[in-house]
Amino acid sequence: MYERLIREALAKMGRIATNPAHVEAWMRLEYGTLDHLGGSRWTRAVKEAADCVDASSTHDNDRLAESYGLRLSGEPSKPSQAVKCECGADAHEATSPMCMDCAGRAFDLFVKSGPSSVSAKDARRGRV
Repeated sequence: MYERLIREALAKMGRIATNPAHVEAWMRLEYGTLDHLGGSRWTRAVKEAADCVDASSTHDNDRLAESYGLRLSGEPSKPSQAVKCECGADAHEATSPMCMDCAGRAFDLFVKSGPSSVSAKDARRGRV
């Protein structure tokens, strides 16, 4: 959805070789949703994300983009697949590995305990 807009912003910056999927992944990591970015905020976010792409390895950029379900340039489109949470319920989105219930519990645990790796199983059981 955002690939064309990111590609246009990158072209204006003279960074046409930068992979827009990598940039979008870094933007999503920073902002979650991109709908609220517009005008100069969009341009600044694209530049900051492109700088992150430059500072990271291609392997890490690919893995980050894949974690958001973004198609890397040159890859054939894959049919959408339903994603299941570890608890067996349907995940919230194709780019999220958890259902809404487990994600809510994981967020609550994250806020209580600070940064840690919280799996859906641990969230469901109320553990960190």
